[in-house]
Amino acid sequence: MTAKRTIPFLLTRRNLKKIKTRTVAVPAAAIFELPERVLQFGTGALLRGLPAWCIDKANRRGIFNGRIVAVTSGDETDPLTAQDGLYTICERAAAKTGTTASFVINAAISRVLNESLHWDLILRCAANPEMQIVVAQTNAADLVLKKDNVHWQPPKSFPGKLLAFLYHRFKHFNGAAGSGMVIIHSTGPEQPKGLDAIVLELAHQNGLETAFLDWLEASNHFCNSVADRMVLNSISPQQQKELEKMTGYKDELLVITESYRNWCIETNNKSVQKILSFSQADPGVVLSPQLSSFGKMKPIRG
Repeated sequence: MTAKRTIPFLLTRRNLKKIKTRTVAVPAAAIFELPERVLQFGTGALLRGLPAWCIDKANRRGIFNGRIVAVTSGDETDPLTAQDGLYTICERAAAKTGTTASFVINAAISRVLNESLHWDLILRCAANPEMQIVVAQTNAADLVLKKDNVHWQPPKSFPGKLLAFLYHRFKHFNGAAGSGMVIIHSTGPEQPKGLDAIVLELAHQNGLETAFLDWLEASNHFCNSVADRMVLNSISPQQQKELEKMTGYKDELLVITESYRNWCIETNNKSVQKILSFSQADPGVVLSPQLSSFGKMKPIRG
């Protein structure tokens, strides 16, 4: 008689208790109770395989203690929401006996919001005093000044969306000096203007009050960044079956990475360094006063 094939269950928070293999690191229950501290624009493989990976690693070590609200413009909310924001990082490394693989279930993402469907919920995040960081998946098209309306639901451009979020935060906290955000983004050397200059100019175009303009410049920190890690989230059906056999569950969002990683964030501000405490969890995260020595690395593209 042919043995009945076991169909792998989907990776969800409820199904974590079904995972019996010791080859998979499962998040502790306390991780899910951590506050939301990061707003991340994008859900691409590099964002999940490096920034979210760093934050998850720090949370596991009790260092950062905060989770991510991920913002998407496409339909990526469906698989991530179906899996309760969970996904597996398969890290491969070379060893004397061949290639080794480790599996960690990443629980850094608290929820995923679609900007077209949930813009009001995204703006509500601005009212959260524990929300201190924005991680932005930017490209050349995002870093061009375009006419936009900060009051649209949502604004059309990324700088417009960021400006709307910051303006909502300014209004909620009455312009308190300590209510600013740390914005980690990617500006290539070919860009004529940085994200901070574009957001400020857009604020002028929208006729926002002088008090906000002053708060925008004085209380917010725009930190350029570059990243380097090989990530792969498109795998063959055969690979998928092999991985499911190793883990015992189905994961539509599994990311395969190399062990090498480097994420350099440009800042020399002591208060910013304190906020970015997740950098203490891994030597691959570097807080540097300048990115010139990291010029050959790639900006975060997802």
